[in-house]
Amino acid sequence: LIALGSESLTSRAQIRLHLLKGVVFGKQQRFEEARAEFQKVVQIDPQLKVGYLNLALAHLKLKDQYAAADAFKKALEIDPKDRAIRVRLAGIYEDLGRPYDALDLYQGILEEGGEEPFLQEVEERINLLFGTISFSYQVTYDSNINLTQNAFSDLKSDIISQYQRFFLFGEGWRSGFRLTPSMTMFHRSQVSILGTQLGLFVDRRGGYQSGVSLGYNLRVGFFEGSLSDRSQELSVDGFGPAGVSSTFTGSLRLRYADSVVNDIYDGIQPSVSASLATDGILGGRVTLSGAVYANLNTKEVGNSPDQKGDDYAYVGASPTLSFDRPLVQGVNLNLSYGYSLQSYLHPDSELKKRRVNQGHSINAGVTVGLERGLQVYLRGTWLTNRSNLSGIAPELEQVLTSEKTNSLGDYTKWLGTFGIRLLF
Repeated sequence: LIALGSESLTSRAQIRLHLLKGVVFGKQQRFEEARAEFQKVVQIDPQLKVGYLNLALAHLKLKDQYAAADAFKKALEIDPKDRAIRVRLAGIYEDLGRPYDALDLYQGILEEGGEEPFLQEVEERINLLFGTISFSYQVTYDSNINLTQNAFSDLKSDIISQYQRFFLFGEGWRSGFRLTPSMTMFHRSQVSILGTQLGLFVDRRGGYQSGVSLGYNLRVGFFEGSLSDRSQELSVDGFGPAGVSSTFTGSLRLRYADSVVNDIYDGIQPSVSASLATDGILGGRVTLSGAVYANLNTKEVGNSPDQKGDDYAYVGASPTLSFDRPLVQGVNLNLSYGYSLQSYLHPDSELKKRRVNQGHSINAGVTVGLERGLQVYLRGTWLTNRSNLSGIAPELEQVLTSEKTNSLGDYTKWLGTFGIRLLF
């Protein structure tokens, strides 16, 4: 007993010494040395909240927001009711562009109740994070708008607005809706597309960063003022922590697309996807995701019996690797690579062979958060599609209104996008 007591006293003395040295180093702007001292504190006593708090603050001074988030989460495990920690962690998630993680923390605070001024401040944070009205304008140069080897370039402008409302009801429950009208204008082709999407959802939180979401989406599109396409989708999403620094997400979706332009593009489109996001890799977040999907057509193409076939039915898979990292305060780097493989279920009605397509996409961009509610972004994208069979170039109207025509034949294209987004 004497030995244990002596060891405990020695440990406490060491903790005080490392804490004091860390604070002194911090006041001297020697944050690397301060962080090292606070790391020694949590190694000696992994259950000391103040050690993780100081470690998180040192990480923030060194611009390592992911490491700071991990330290704050460790502190929350020790004291889940500490509101100050939750607010600081939610602020980090806001800066990293992860609004729903921040919402989980803010909702938990509101459900607990408390002093009215503090709760009003939290509600204001939610309103800023999920502005009731948002407006985006972006300009994109498309090097190959017609998706063929004989490229036809165009410049397009997108205006996207959104009205959304969140409703918090009962412990762990929230619901809401989103109404998203949009307009796309192609300058060289001198055509315009209007679209409207309505989304309804109900979320059930099972704890911090875990839960299930049910959703329904209805989309209607117009080409040059006439109805061109519509779709309906049901979705089930689940998410939960996979260790201290990782989050797992799974999704099941069932979509029905109805093209007014040409009914061969109609189809039932089920998909299953999953992703694993891990923080703290190279100072950022790495997300590995994959999806298995299908397009099950309801219409045949061809006029004669020997030409009839279901050319547009396929199954596919698409793994994706993405990396997001804060460069400086308010500026985030976004990189991703995606691969797709599509195997068509029936022989081509003219070539009498099954089509197999492979696609690659590389994306790079930066997102800059300016004043509250204002974002500017710049993105570049390179896309290529390779098929074992030749493909007839689709008409422009079909390219612009149908998602399925991007799987025809061989093509390569790149996109350059500049955009601005406002939250009100």
